Amino acid sequence: MSAPLDLRAQLSGATLLVFGGTGFLGKVWVSMLLARCPEIGRIHLVVRPKGDLNSEERFWSEIAPSEVFDPLRSLHPGAAYEQLLRDKVDPIDGDVCRDLGGLRESDRERLRERLTAVVNVAGVVDFTPPLDTALDVNAYGMKRLVALAKDLGDVPFLHTSTCYVAGQRTGQVDEVDPRLHPFPRFGELEDLHWDPEREIAECADIVEMVRHRADDAFRQADFRDEARRTLRGKGEPERGSALEQELARVRRRYIEAELAGVGAERANFWGWPNTYTYTKSLGEQVLLNSGLRCAIVRPAVVESALEFPRTGWNEGITTSAPIMYLSMKGMTGMPATAESV
Repeated sequence: MSAPLDLRAQLSGATLLVFGGTGFLGKVWVSMLLARCPEIGRIHLVVRPKGDLNSEERFWSEIAPSEVFDPLRSLHPGAAYEQLLRDKVDPIDGDVCRDLGGLRESDRERLRERLTAVVNVAGVVDFTPPLDTALDVNAYGMKRLVALAKDLGDVPFLHTSTCYVAGQRTGQVDEVDPRLHPFPRFGELEDLHWDPEREIAECADIVEMVRHRADDAFRQADFRDEARRTLRGKGEPERGSALEQELARVRRRYIEAELAGVGAERANFWGWPNTYTYTKSLGEQVLLNSGLRCAIVRPAVVESALEFPRTGWNEGITTSAPIMYLSMKGMTGMPATAESV
């Protein structure tokens, strides 16, 4: 019998490059890692600059003060908390929507051949986003991070996906290599036309087609008419910068609605319930086809905390929406199997 996995020993001295560690799930993971695996070496935490704040400034002003790090403050009171973060966390500039994860050459050079793993907790979590938005993070984002991991020395990769890549299947769904069951309707539909790279490329063509159609003369006239009606209703001038800004908003709404529709249509055909799970599955298959050593974790419903950082902790109400919706529909028992952070 194999000995139990000693996670603390495995992570002792480890150096991680983490994407998505500033989000709802990612912050909890980083805090828990520092609290329960103090022997970890260093976490290079990718933080996108925001407004006038660079990565370092944003980390210390928006992320480090978060209550999700309260367990660390209890373990390291006062100035020791800041010193711990300075010793263990390195905020660096990056973005999954930029080539090679947006890392500067100087940062890539100092990390090359020194990382234990790349960890990706980033992703678009809106169930019905515009197709271009979902592709950019969940599919193209994976391609960019795979390229980065290879550039840094074929670094092992830990990816956070979702259990709902299983799609619209019922009953027991066994864990198999996603490439052996590449879409939920596999077996019902032939896989002759399925290829994740081709799927991504065809989706990119659809995105460009929708954007091109938005520039058709009759749609431009329709957009302008709608924009002027909106401004008239608000008592604002129907000309100049006000008109141009409203016209841009109308055009953007049209493109987003069209892309949300075509994304859902394509996802539903292959057997996924929405664009989110469809593009997350594409990302999994891109990773598995890369040749990198990798592991994929698939959370279910991520809700308020069972224990860490404290019982009932949550951030905003988005993750509570499904439970509130079910309660409004008359459900009296909360699902005990819902995954807790």
